[in-house]
Amino acid sequence: MHSEDGTVKFSYRLADGASIEGVLIPAAGRLTACISSQVGCSLDCSFCATGQLKRVRNLTDFEMARQVLVMNDWAQQHLGRRITNVVLMGMGEPLLNYANAARAVRALHVRSSYQFGWKRITLSTSGIAKGIRRMADDALPARLALSLHSAVPEKRAAIMSIGQSNSIEMLSGALRYYVKKTRRKVTLEYVLLDGVNDSEADARALVRFASHFASKVNLIEYNPVPGIPYQPSPPQTVARFLRLLQEKGFRVMLRHSRGKDIMAACGQLAHYAAQKHS
Repeated sequence: MHSEDGTVKFSYRLADGASIEGVLIPAAGRLTACISSQVGCSLDCSFCATGQLKRVRNLTDFEMARQVLVMNDWAQQHLGRRITNVVLMGMGEPLLNYANAARAVRALHVRSSYQFGWKRITLSTSGIAKGIRRMADDALPARLALSLHSAVPEKRAAIMSIGQSNSIEMLSGALRYYVKKTRRKVTLEYVLLDGVNDSEADARALVRFASHFASKVNLIEYNPVPGIPYQPSPPQTVARFLRLLQEKGFRVMLRHSRGKDIMAACGQLAHYAAQKHS
């Protein structure tokens, strides 16, 4: 499926009949493949379409790497470009499929014909503290991104049930450990939900959380999903939140949605898979 902004959503039918989705995101100077790590998802984040699906199974390392190969072949044929970046940000929680995700990352980094540098691969987690520490211990050749979405413990646990078993304190400790051991910055991803996590108090909580380790912040506009009762924060609220972080010296990027007209933006991957498993 093709978006008006150039984003392309891929639907994959696996050997056992299971279905997943991936996204190819073109931009100036880069071409990013967003790949999935599970059929469905192990978690149930309340604002995410994929989180409404049950986990069917983990993907193998071959199935993860194969998504990149398929998208790259398509890109070379139709765009005349090769993929430059890979992000494990599609369906599923990669740190709950750690062994396969790690093998896929290493294959893309070392064994494939692409040999992506570690700065070109990003693994995004909803917050599995043990997995973050394991990434550090294993020197996994990838950047780490944490889908935080609230630094207020009660709020995070309410919108992301993983926050009940992996507390803010546990995550902070794991991230400090990761940064100290790898000497790499962490990206904190923060979807702004109108009236939920976008107040000045929420921004101050984020500042306190992020002040203990090297990081940058990606603020993400929420992509509405049918049947899920959240809305994106108004532009003036987003601007205020961003300004508060910048005033505290944080590097902040506002990420605008890509591919939302084809349900390919952050938190929207599920439509095809839901059809196949309904």
